[in-house]
Amino acid sequence: MGALMVVLAATGVATADSLPKVGVMADVGLPDGGTAALVFRPVSLVRLSGGVSHNGIGPGVRAGVTLIPLSSWITPTLSATYGHYFERDANPVARMLSGDGELSSPALEHVGYDYGDAHLGLELGRKRVTFYLHAGVTRVQTHARDLDAAAAAGADGSSDVTVTFTQDPSVTLTTLSARLGFVVYL
Repeated sequence: MGALMVVLAATGVATADSLPKVGVMADVGLPDGGTAALVFRPVSLVRLSGGVSHNGIGPGVRAGVTLIPLSSWITPTLSATYGHYFERDANPVARMLSGDGELSSPALEHVGYDYGDAHLGLELGRKRVTFYLHAGVTRVQTHARDLDAAAAAGADGSSDVTVTFTQDPSVTLTTLSARLGFVVYL
């Protein structure tokens, strides 16, 4: 342990530096939705976070780590996060976005997903308040639920085609993502 303290001190990472250790964070992004989290900065190079999220459909949770290589007022960052959204009915959101008050799909009754982000970012501020913009890639994994019922509901009776699924198919999507937010240290 003593050797680690010497290495950290030699590289400029103060173990008892003057930066506040605990704070709160809020951000919005895609596919993260809106997140409010607690943050902990064990050393000046690392920020850990964990909190609750909402994506417009339902609640979720997210945890992450951000590496902050410079101790300047403006710095690049590298972050990785994992999040989970619990299954909820997305039909009300689909009705609102489409303008069709009658829209209802069995496939939208159980929407939830897991995601992992890898982002490069730019942060402004250091000691008490930090604003940030992070962008990168996200991998989203989910299961498409009730596709048999959705196919049956969409059939108008004029087709002899029947679609049957023996299990809910897994869906994986890799896409660009971004988030904008701030941290206030206490």
